[in-house]
Amino acid sequence: EEQASGFRPLFVKHGYVQVIVDVRGTGSSEGVWDQFGPQEHRDSWDVARWLVKQPFSDGRFVGYGASCMAVEQLFLGAQRPPGLKALFPIVPMDDLYRDVMWHGGALDAPFLAVWHGMVNATRVVPPEFIITDPAQAAETAQWTGARVSPQSVSAMETLNHPYDSQYYRERSPGTVVGKVNVPTFVTGGWFDVLQRGTPRIYNALRLPPGRKKLLIGPWYHFTVGHDLGKPGTPPPVDALALAWFDRWVKGKRNGIEHYAPVTVDQLGPERWQTYRHYPRRDVEYKRFYLNGKGGSTL
Repeated sequence: EEQASGFRPLFVKHGYVQVIVDVRGTGSSEGVWDQFGPQEHRDSWDVARWLVKQPFSDGRFVGYGASCMAVEQLFLGAQRPPGLKALFPIVPMDDLYRDVMWHGGALDAPFLAVWHGMVNATRVVPPEFIITDPAQAAETAQWTGARVSPQSVSAMETLNHPYDSQYYRERSPGTVVGKVNVPTFVTGGWFDVLQRGTPRIYNALRLPPGRKKLLIGPWYHFTVGHDLGKPGTPPPVDALALAWFDRWVKGKRNGIEHYAPVTVDQLGPERWQTYRHYPRRDVEYKRFYLNGKGGSTL
């Protein structure tokens, strides 16, 4: 639940204020959801400018979160808002068309049904401020509840765009990630639905190795970080994130910038290895051909 919501008590215990925002048209936020559209990018800029002006802020902030939260971080980072010091995107996509909507050239209907269903479901949950501000909570619940439908506007928009187009390009962080200029630690999973895009995001970052990192493990979309912290494995994801933020926000010399540029669980031998590049330099490519019996022929 914490991974899905982005809430990490560890950060709060170490002096960070955590602000979690429902994007327009999701959760308790009013409006219409436009899945990573231009309005969301403008909204994230507005939130960043609001954030640094709050009494609890010292003018510095970072980005953290998985999936959609990772994508929003990258779009925000590309805008270079004042005060942004670091990012920690977990399982981000690169290309909305190829990684999510029309994966492999076919409409990824099962994933879209789950994704859009979850987004709509969050809108019928009472706002978290229902106790402290019941009148506003009731008004918000009434407004958002009226907007829930079996098929969201975003789902219909997807079907209206069967081919790659500007619609997808302006919603794909890979098109702008080269503009990110703050240290960025990217985490992904070998079995994740966005596995194709995560290393592409890392490679597209125009940052030196000490200011960008890639961690990939044997994980699915909602199991990222499982079994970390055991002997022979990297530290837990939240511990890495805390060290990353402490280095670039508080200036602590904890050595995280010297962590290997690429750390992966090497499938096959099942052991953690480090590389200087992704993919590693000795990778060899082979072409396989399907035969009539469903197998393959070299």
